[in-house]
Amino acid sequence: NSYKKIFDATDYLLAPGEELKETIIKIGIDPGKVSYIPNGVDTTRFHHNDDEKLKEKYNLKNKMVVNCPRNLVIKNGVHYLIDAIPLIIEKFDNVKFLIIGNSNKEMFLKCKKKVADLKIDDYVIFTDSIPNSQMPGFYGISDIVVLPSLKEATSISGLEAMATGKPLVGTK
Repeated sequence: NSYKKIFDATDYLLAPGEELKETIIKIGIDPGKVSYIPNGVDTTRFHHNDDEKLKEKYNLKNKMVVNCPRNLVIKNGVHYLIDAIPLIIEKFDNVKFLIIGNSNKEMFLKCKKKVADLKIDDYVIFTDSIPNSQMPGFYGISDIVVLPSLKEATSISGLEAMATGKPLVGTK
């Protein structure tokens, strides 16, 4: 397969997950050429930080904020989070969902339509891509972080959320 050709051409491979390391070895790469090194986060940048100006900008004062830092692509499962929002707001009507990330235009339009069809526009805020330098503030204003990914190695967003001390909901 094409991955084997690419991997064979390397001197050494680093995998950010044990599962990825095992997959690389299973396609026929010498186990001596592969190491697992987990992703990390700079905890001097990602720590608890409540940004009042950011809350004001997005009208989030006195709201429970659910942060979903995911690009809008199918594998990130944001559409499943959107499906769940009506169930959540039945119990918690003082909640806002902040969906942060690059938007594939087609997927963005589908998600916006789904939000409109479910009549939950007042509960969902879509931002575009936010520079990583500004993400500590977005985690800081969040009460919980949700990563509804269908497929993920080690999520940097998940590590950043945990470094800021936020509860993290992720998929298996």
